[in-house]
Amino acid sequence: MSFLDRIGKAISETAAKAKQELDQMARINRIKGEIRDLEKKIKGFQDQIRAIKFQAGERALEMLRSGALQSAELQPFADEIARLEQEIAACQGEIAQKEAAIEAIKAETAAPAQPAPAAEGQRFCPQCGAPVVPGAVFCTQCGTKLT
Repeated sequence: MSFLDRIGKAISETAAKAKQELDQMARINRIKGEIRDLEKKIKGFQDQIRAIKFQAGERALEMLRSGALQSAELQPFADEIARLEQEIAACQGEIAQKEAAIEAIKAETAAPAQPAPAAEGQRFCPQCGAPVVPGAVFCTQCGTKLT
């Protein structure tokens, strides 16, 4: 066998091995893709199961509340949920009261101030209308000299 024949054979063998390795990698990648697809399907089923469990839990809670279901195992959960709902309602009521108080304060500060009724002998600044302290020479609000 000539030198060139041996080189040609070595190249052919190397190319055949490389092709086999590429085929193996392609198969592995295809399998990995199938695994990813199956994992996505499993996650979808798990999400559906969680949703069904949630709906079943809501339905069981409704039935416990209405008396259509008696369960010593589930009743403590229903009682705790009812307690938490009452606590939430109380907090919402407190928030509504605080918001009403805030609105009242806003309305008070937005309304023009009504001057207090004048006491007998009370003097007011001729410039700004502020009450004047008896014996004052200047207005404490605007600084106008009083006569």
